[in-house]
Amino acid sequence: MSPRPVILHVVFLGIVVVVAASMRSHDSLAKDQQPVRTVNARDLLKDVQIIGTLGKPLGELVTVRGTWQRGDFKEADAFFVVSVVDDKAIETEARFADMAVRAVWSPGEPTIEDGKAWDWRVRSGGKKSPAKTGEVGEEWEMIGAEVGSIVVPKSSEFWNKAGVTMGQQRPGFHAGFSFIALRRIDRETQQAPPQRTRQRTRSD
Repeated sequence: MSPRPVILHVVFLGIVVVVAASMRSHDSLAKDQQPVRTVNARDLLKDVQIIGTLGKPLGELVTVRGTWQRGDFKEADAFFVVSVVDDKAIETEARFADMAVRAVWSPGEPTIEDGKAWDWRVRSGGKKSPAKTGEVGEEWEMIGAEVGSIVVPKSSEFWNKAGVTMGQQRPGFHAGFSFIALRRIDRETQQAPPQRTRQRTRSD
C-alpha cells in the first residue's frame, strides 16, 4: 500500500474530528447565549408551578423512602437519599441535606396508621420529639412534602459598596423535606422469617 492513501486517510480523519469538535463547541456556545428568562417573583405561585427534585410540585403530600448516606462535610454532614416516592422508584435519586430534613412541628408520638407502625407522627399534645437525622445506612420512610428556598447571589457591586467580603451560601435551589410522620425500616424484618423444621424423634 502506497503511503499517499494512508496520509490522505489520516488527513480526512483529522478534518472530521476538527469539524465535530467545532460543532460541539458551537452548540455549547449557542446554549450559553440563550436569552435569560425573566420571571416576576410574585408570579411564582400564581402562573408558575415549581416541580421539586422528587418530580412532584413543591408542597404536595408524598410518601418517600430512602437511606441516610455520609455527607461531604462541606454542604452537609449527612444526606437523606430518596429512591422511592409514593411506592414508585424514581429514575434519579433525590438527596436532602441533613439540616433540610425537618418535622413540620415538634410534638408528636408513636402511632399506627394505615396499617403501619410509625416511630413518630406529629400530634397536638404529643410529648415526643422526632429524630433529627438517621445513622449512615439507616433506611427511613416519611410522609411529608418537599419544600425549598432559592438563593440569589448578591452582585459584585453590592459587595464593593459594602466594603466587606463574606462567604455566601451556594446560589440556586436548595431542596428540603418537611415531614409529618417517620418510621425506621428494619431491613431484616422485611424478609420472610426462616421456616422452622420439626425435629424428628425416635417416637415419630
